[in-house]
Amino acid sequence: MADHLAGDEQMTKPACSRLAVPAIALVLAFAPGCGGSAARPTRHVDRELAEALQNTLDEQRAITGLTGVAAAVEIPGEGLWSGGSGVADRATGARVTGHTPFPIGSVTKTFVAALAVKLATQRRLRLDDALARWLPGWPNAGRISVRQLLGHRSGIDNFEARITDPYQHAIDAHPSRTWSPRRTLSYARRPEFAPGSRFDYNNANYILAGLVIERATGSSVARELHRQLLDPLKLDDVVLQPQERVRGTPAHGYGAYTRDERRALRAKRTRFLPYDSIASSAWTGGGIVAGAAAVARWGDALLRDDVLDPSGRKQLLSFVAVDDGPAGYGLGVTRIRSPQDGTELWGHDGSLPGFGSSLWHLPSRGITAAVLANDGDSSHATRDTAALLIKAVVDHQAKKR
Repeated sequence: MADHLAGDEQMTKPACSRLAVPAIALVLAFAPGCGGSAARPTRHVDRELAEALQNTLDEQRAITGLTGVAAAVEIPGEGLWSGGSGVADRATGARVTGHTPFPIGSVTKTFVAALAVKLATQRRLRLDDALARWLPGWPNAGRISVRQLLGHRSGIDNFEARITDPYQHAIDAHPSRTWSPRRTLSYARRPEFAPGSRFDYNNANYILAGLVIERATGSSVARELHRQLLDPLKLDDVVLQPQERVRGTPAHGYGAYTRDERRALRAKRTRFLPYDSIASSAWTGGGIVAGAAAVARWGDALLRDDVLDPSGRKQLLSFVAVDDGPAGYGLGVTRIRSPQDGTELWGHDGSLPGFGSSLWHLPSRGITAAVLANDGDSSHATRDTAALLIKAVVDHQAKKR
């Protein structure tokens, strides 16, 4: 399978001078107007609510024992609150803020899916295109659609999920090595199931989707993200690794690194977050780095109609049930029940070594919360914190009535 992507990569040409981060696996909660609108002016919530949100964040960090947590909440008609609790780096003691750059892991998928849907509304690709139109050499390409890639229903080999997988061994063995999409996808074996027959969360779907986007546009995903989505919203601190470089001082990740990973991090030989091999292999499956405020603003714009036209939004949010529970997956967006009160939430979690992230939106009230942490295996904690922040806003609004 090593030759099926020959000549398909445009990642070798950096999009611009910025830089971003990766992510490997999303932990779903069940086991886990038109685009181009101008950014809303920044407003700040009232002092009482701001104090309640900060107290919630501090209490949650104390309960979970996380090193540092950044959060932001976008509230319709009131504005944006952002804050931090704990430290971004234990060595320097630098405090976390709502603008500290964090790798956001699989929350990246919300951006990539939205970009694909927007390109479809522009007729530069079709969601029902066969993968064979763009990547004809991929196994089963004639039976897999772009929509199935974005909805994790393609049936392609989930090589990351294998416990004794040579891919994971290679990632850990050389943390400072930069991976190409072709190298990442070369670990895929034969398809696991017929396309469309079931759901299987698989990062490789989004690596293939990234290659489709680059074929359809003749440009890099990073450049198209800025042109189509980020620049109109003035989200200039959102970057996609390894096509861009992080600006500013990012949070340092903590967690159960392997010996080789720790050695690479101590030597400061890595250029990407949390380290080169995993950041570059994640790419469109989880490579974005951003601050909590930018992530919350993005989620608000995406899930309250500013990014996609009605047709595109409908396709993004056409949730397909997962297993037998209430959870569902659309195109890069998950539907869950809040762990706090059972209300319906839309968004995504992300997880990668040293970091956890959550972006959740309460559609009944239009409230969006982003929570980012610099400890590994923390996506459940960030999800719970996001739900609590949303609840704090709802409670505050009820008290004011």
